[in-house]
Amino acid sequence: MNYFNLISTFVKQYPLRVLLTFAISLMAQVFAVFLPIYIARSYDLLFGIQSQRARFLTFIPEDWLATFKGYFTLFLVVVLFRGLLDFAERYGIAVLGELHLSFLRKKLFAHQLQVDMSVYEDKGTGKYLLRYSGDLTSIQAFINKGMIRFVSDFILLLLSFFIFFSLGAPIGWTVLGMVVVLSLVTYLLNRKLYTASVKRRNAKSGLLKFVASRLKALWTIKSFNRFVPEMGRYEKRVDKLLNLGKGYQRLVGVIGAIIPVGLYLLIGMVMWVTNYLKETSPEAVDPKSFFIALLLLITLIPVFRRSFRVSIVWRNGSISYQKLADILSLPLENGSVQKTPLQWEQGHLLVKGLSFGYPGQAKKIFKDFNMEVLPNTTTWVHGPAGVGKTTLLKLLSGGYSITSGEILVDNQNIRSIKAKALRRKITIIDNSCRLLGKTVFEAVSYSRKSSQRAKVQRVLDDLGLSENLPLDFCIGEDGCRLSQGQYRLLLYARAFLTQKPILLIDEPFVHLDGIMKQTVLSYLSQLQCNRTLLLFTSSSIPNAFNIDQKVALSVSDYKEVNGEAMNLFSSS
Repeated sequence: MNYFNLISTFVKQYPLRVLLTFAISLMAQVFAVFLPIYIARSYDLLFGIQSQRARFLTFIPEDWLATFKGYFTLFLVVVLFRGLLDFAERYGIAVLGELHLSFLRKKLFAHQLQVDMSVYEDKGTGKYLLRYSGDLTSIQAFINKGMIRFVSDFILLLLSFFIFFSLGAPIGWTVLGMVVVLSLVTYLLNRKLYTASVKRRNAKSGLLKFVASRLKALWTIKSFNRFVPEMGRYEKRVDKLLNLGKGYQRLVGVIGAIIPVGLYLLIGMVMWVTNYLKETSPEAVDPKSFFIALLLLITLIPVFRRSFRVSIVWRNGSISYQKLADILSLPLENGSVQKTPLQWEQGHLLVKGLSFGYPGQAKKIFKDFNMEVLPNTTTWVHGPAGVGKTTLLKLLSGGYSITSGEILVDNQNIRSIKAKALRRKITIIDNSCRLLGKTVFEAVSYSRKSSQRAKVQRVLDDLGLSENLPLDFCIGEDGCRLSQGQYRLLLYARAFLTQKPILLIDEPFVHLDGIMKQTVLSYLSQLQCNRTLLLFTSSSIPNAFNIDQKVALSVSDYKEVNGEAMNLFSSS
């Protein structure tokens, strides 16, 4: 994906705002050029010297400028308009940048939620751009400073060069020559600054990732007394970032010092050229022209400063934009297949010739695997750890895309079914399906509607959780205040509340003690008559619990026979 497509899509979404911002910016630049020329008219009024350069103000009625009182009144009006336009320009550009970031955040998050699970797990959560604000800051600067502000400044500089050459060719060529030299010097320095900026930004990202991982494992650090070594690792990263920061700030300081020095040398060159002309050709020197040029140059100092540094904004912004575009290019669930609604009948599941392997891995987890699950039956999928039970669960629920073969629901291939429609019929109980919400009620109901409270309460009562886990109990971030058993039971409560016809349960009794296990078994037994249950576990199932079908998965191993892999998976 080309990131310019993102910009053009945004412009199409807000065309009037973009045009209005550019129009206001253009008006602000016209007033920025006009103001020093108008101030130069005071030279005539104060010293009685007439100048041919007064033609720049011929559009203003002469009687308005005949007296200093009239001139000063209009001066105040011009300054007021300049201030209002400057505010409108700054605010308009800033709001446009905020709108663009809001547009990108929504687009990016929506895309991330639909990325194919196998691809997402392979790339990792670190690929989510909003994890590191530095990238978004660079994108915002790319839009605000690198595009909108630069175009505005470029228009202002064009107008200014026209004025400089109108004041006299020597002044015009002097300004242009000095600007070219200063541009080359700052360009070379900005290239070095860019390299330093990338290293510094990568170090910042690494430090943030390190902090996030350590805070997530805070209990591990405390329980194993790892404060000293982890602090040592952190300090090394901080010291590295400090040294990179010093080098970066050194270059920033050099560029920051060279630009104003160069601009004042530019003013000095204009003075030197004017003095040279005064000595060699006195009639060619117009005092007012010099006065206008001087005021205009002083006005343009911040514009030149921004323009000389815009290349670093372009480079950093383009890198961040490309990273974002790469993320938006990650494949989505069923992205290349025409998706259709699910025509639900009874929920008959059929797996035919299933093959699947993770991206980048030559060995397949499944090859020519077959399984059939009849509606309203209980299937026990068992095998040792690492054999592919959780993978099969995610394949059946549409979490992973099938390499080859078919998974049919009521004779409909799930590759052609909308994932959202499929999951309206399937509930997953798996520790990787984390609880979301601040309280027990929010985590179980996935809602804040008060109408759901009674239903949630009934489920909690059935699972024996009401006494220790009331509806408004705060579970902490990611359920950190819950025991593993409580967390697992809330996963069950959330699934039971949905009343979907198919339940996929990964390791159904993990983290459950005797009483909890019996409670879950009792509840599942009540559901067996009108639900399809698939239990994926490496442990045994109590004999009292009715099992309609067993599917045994052997160790994921292949033996080469005549150059072909022999699948040791079997079903019974």
